[in-house]
Amino acid sequence: MHNLFLGLVQHHFMDLIIIDKQAGRAIRAIRKPDKRPLDASELDRGRTLLRSNPTVSAMTRLRLPVLEALIQEAGLVLSSAGKRSTKTQMAEALLGEPTHCAPMNDGDRMQVDDDAFITEELVKQCVAQVEGKTNQKGISGEVLTDAEIDQIQTELRSIERPSWHHGPPKNLGEAEHGKLKAEQWRSAIEFDLPVTLAKLWGTDHTKPAHSTMLLAMAIRWGTSHVTSTHHTQQYLIYMKAYLECIRDVFPSHSFHPNHHSCLHLHEFLLRYGPMHGWWMFPFERIIGALQKTNTNYKIGELEKTMLETFCAAARVKAMLQEPGAPDVFNKAADILQRC
Repeated sequence: MHNLFLGLVQHHFMDLIIIDKQAGRAIRAIRKPDKRPLDASELDRGRTLLRSNPTVSAMTRLRLPVLEALIQEAGLVLSSAGKRSTKTQMAEALLGEPTHCAPMNDGDRMQVDDDAFITEELVKQCVAQVEGKTNQKGISGEVLTDAEIDQIQTELRSIERPSWHHGPPKNLGEAEHGKLKAEQWRSAIEFDLPVTLAKLWGTDHTKPAHSTMLLAMAIRWGTSHVTSTHHTQQYLIYMKAYLECIRDVFPSHSFHPNHHSCLHLHEFLLRYGPMHGWWMFPFERIIGALQKTNTNYKIGELEKTMLETFCAAARVKAMLQEPGAPDVFNKAADILQRC
């Protein structure tokens, strides 16, 4: 439950396929390039501002291309581990505030043995590896547009489901719905979002929709009410295919501990049987019921009363499912189901 639904599924739709209007706008604003060409007069104004001993705040009001041109003219090299420098970093470098230190006398320098430290060649090699990983061509996530999220919401409103089935919120992607529960993520990956994304993107396997289908198939095999060696093999095949797919579609993605843990769930299926018998849904529901109980700060007899009431309600609900249940139970079934 926590590993699959609150771990993989939530991460997939919040960090890989970003179904969040507010976060999507922020990411698109960061990724949006500044297409205006660098104007000579604008660069002259930047040079004049730099000679007037400005503050860092004043320098950051310049456009990024102007700051980059000033950095290049000054012959400065900013080290940011392969990432693009920010305006503040460029302004500080131009003004020489945190990047320049007071000169040291030769007598104040500590004598060190260069052979006892990492060589410069090894440092350059490590930096090249880091820059290669951070500069590799790819995207950190597929940010859905507001129009695509509106289409998903329209599809969710058109789905008819049983009254006992709790699907994802109909305003999925808005900040108002709050944090989704595991049951809602379960419904989202079992039917709602795979079908909706398939209609939205088609059958293009280069799109993240294919990774969504692989995750849905893996969870379908893993959460089946029947388990066998074939089930565990199919679960492992689809889960490995899903992890390989997101590695190819999102090259800059970093795997989390949940991605490692999911590769061991097939062992528990063989040892303990179907996941429905040992996942955390019943315990979470009991915890939710306990949190809503008014204890009046009385400790002792209350626990016994709650346990006896819970067991009595469970027995009554079991009797309702039997073919030969008394008529009085059948007449009061609606009332007893709400107990």
